[in-house]
Amino acid sequence: MRIVLSSADRTPPATMRILLVNPNSTEAMTQAAGARVQAYLASAYGAAAASLNVSLFTAPPDAPRMIDGEDASRESAAKCLPLLCRRAEPDALQYFDTFDGVLIACFSDHPLVHMLQQRAERATQVTCIFHASLTACLARAGARFSIITSNDEWVALLDAAAARLLGAEPPFASSKAPFKGTVASSVPVLDLHDPANLHAIAKRIYEENVVRLDTSTVILGCAGFSGMEAALSQEITKIAAQRDPGRTLHVTLVDSVISGVETLALMCRLRQDYDSNMQQI
Repeated sequence: MRIVLSSADRTPPATMRILLVNPNSTEAMTQAAGARVQAYLASAYGAAAASLNVSLFTAPPDAPRMIDGEDASRESAAKCLPLLCRRAEPDALQYFDTFDGVLIACFSDHPLVHMLQQRAERATQVTCIFHASLTACLARAGARFSIITSNDEWVALLDAAAARLLGAEPPFASSKAPFKGTVASSVPVLDLHDPANLHAIAKRIYEENVVRLDTSTVILGCAGFSGMEAALSQEITKIAAQRDPGRTLHVTLVDSVISGVETLALMCRLRQDYDSNMQQI
C-alpha cells in the first residue's frame, strides 16, 4: 500500500521541549552534552531539528561535582529536586512540568527519575540515559551488548540495575539474556575526555567488552563518554588489527546521551498522539 500525503497534510511539526538534566554540578559536562546533542540533531534532522528544543539544567554548586556511586546519586537528587519542582507563581506548573519530557543525564538508575515521575502533575515524560540505552540495545534483536563505565564502584550497581530492568540474573556472561555485563574503565568521570586516556579506555573495551564478554554492541555508560564514539572506534580498530589481524571487527558503540534524547522524544510523541486521539473520542 502506498500512501501519498497532500501538501495540506504536510504541516510543520509542533515544537517539542525537552529538559536535559545534569545532576552533578560540573557545568562543563552539561555544556559538552548539550553541544553533542545539538550537533547530532543538526546532522540527523537538518532543518527539522528546530522542532526539538533542548534546554539544559545543571545541579547547584553544592551538589557533587561528579556522581561516582549511590551516595552521590542520592545527594545529587536531593539538591536538584527542589529546583526542578519550584513554581514561578503559586498556581503555576512545577518547572520540570513545563517541558514535554525530562532526560536525566546520569548513567544509572538515578533516584531523580522516580522522584519526578511521582511528582508530575501532567503527562511529563521522564527517563534517564541508562534506561534509554538499554532500550535501544534491546531493539537490536539478537545483539549481545555490554556496558563500559567509569570507576569500579559502578560495575555492581549497573549490573544490579540491569538485572531489575531486564529481569535477568547474573552471571550475565553465561545467561540467555542479551546483556552480558558491565566493565569499568577505571578512569574517573571528569577525566574520560582527556586524550591521554583514550588508548587505555579503548584497550579496556577491546579486551573486556569485545573479547572476554563477546559483545558486538557496547554502551558508553557515562554522560562523560558522549561524543567519544568516533575516536574510540578508531582506536579499538587499531588495537584489534594489532592483536588479531585476521579478524574482521564489527563493534557498535552506543552514545547514551543521544539514545536518551531519541528515546525521550519518542516517548513524548507517543504521549502527544495518545492525547490527540483521546480528544477526538
